[in-house]
Amino acid sequence: MITYNEMYKAYLECYKNKKKSPGAMEFLFNYQKNIRKLLYEVNSRTYTPSLSTVFIIKDPKIREVFAAHFRDRIIHHLLIKELLPLFQEYFIENSFSCMPGRGTLAGVLKMAEYMDIVPKDWYVMKMDVSSFFMGIRKSWLASRLESFIRENYRDKRKLEDLVWLCNIIVLTDPTQNCIRVGEYIELPPGKSLFGLSYDKGLPIGNYSSQMFANFYMTPLDYFITQELGIWWYGRYVDDFIMYGPKEQLLQAAPLIREFARKELDLTISESKFYLQPINHGVKFVGSMIMPGRIYCGNRVRGELEKKIHKEFPDPKRLDHSLSVFNSYLGLIKHYSSYNIRRDLLCNLPNGWDIYFKPSKDYSKLILAT
Repeated sequence: MITYNEMYKAYLECYKNKKKSPGAMEFLFNYQKNIRKLLYEVNSRTYTPSLSTVFIIKDPKIREVFAAHFRDRIIHHLLIKELLPLFQEYFIENSFSCMPGRGTLAGVLKMAEYMDIVPKDWYVMKMDVSSFFMGIRKSWLASRLESFIRENYRDKRKLEDLVWLCNIIVLTDPTQNCIRVGEYIELPPGKSLFGLSYDKGLPIGNYSSQMFANFYMTPLDYFITQELGIWWYGRYVDDFIMYGPKEQLLQAAPLIREFARKELDLTISESKFYLQPINHGVKFVGSMIMPGRIYCGNRVRGELEKKIHKEFPDPKRLDHSLSVFNSYLGLIKHYSSYNIRRDLLCNLPNGWDIYFKPSKDYSKLILAT
């Protein structure tokens, strides 16, 4: 049995990041009644996900995104809030994404630290999963989540509700209750939920999908680190790298492919396989990691440039513009990026330079006075 207070806290957490969305504003209009209705549906086991909005994004690459209704996002936050402590205990330390203190930057810095520690004649191997979110087998995920919750969750008052909600969120087919918006693009096979079998694919864009996908990949983490003994390893979603002697990595590669196929029903990409001496460096989540230094990836730099040249600051929302831009600068200031930051901030286009100026070390923009 979920309480009103628990649902209310999930609502506040969800609302914090979606204040301006139409769904959030509609829910806010009569939020107490709406929370009670949602609570009743969960506790009476009548809850079903609402209409999703589907659209295509083209940057940094073409993807199909399912945006859940605001009330469904509340359920996602409720679920993850309850399960996150268990996930954090279960996930390996070097599993990054969607967890406090274990985002993109943490992953890059950890793998850069490892590169500087391991022997210089070692190699780096990078692998990732083909069409990862589309390849997840939902029945496997739901079954493993249920077993995991029953074995580890201690509050019997909510246990059955959490198991039931996980099954609803994972097994519901969002393509059966959605509306497409924006320009429709025919996506290649394996890039869209439309046309997949009922048992395949999680919707990209949902908070729950990201966390459940990380859970789905964790057996592979344990296989690589414990069974294969490759401890200098890290993963961000489906993108993972490891360091070791060349022979060890060559022997490990086919075993990793086989484990992913048999245990997870996933295919490791052949075209994105990378094995090179450490001094060649490796690309990892928007950065280029080299011995002793980290370079900003072209994609992150491109996003910074677009923010400057395509988004004229709104005089009524300068704090927002400043926050968005400085979030990018806050990421790349940890890399070897002084020249990039200086070039960008010393050449602000007309409009930006009226409102903002760079700090002395080019690590952020500040309001012009």
